[in-house]
Amino acid sequence: MVASRAGARLDSRGRLSLHNPSNKPALLKDAVTTPAGCTIDGIMELEEGKLRVTLIKAVVKAAQRARELAFG
Repeated sequence: MVASRAGARLDSRGRLSLHNPSNKPALLKDAVTTPAGCTIDGIMELEEGKLRVTLIKAVVKAAQRARELAFG
């Protein structure tokens, strides 16, 4: 049940961000975390490990490969 509520919360926040481009990721993060909570600790650990950079590189690489496959 907890997982279901968390999924619904993430889903509604995700839709909110898609429907309102003025929502910044940092504001959404602040809306779903508490300053001394376990979620923000996990996010901080991911950021220290350069997860964001790795994800961006992965998306760029996948897009390049998709273009290669589509156009030869």
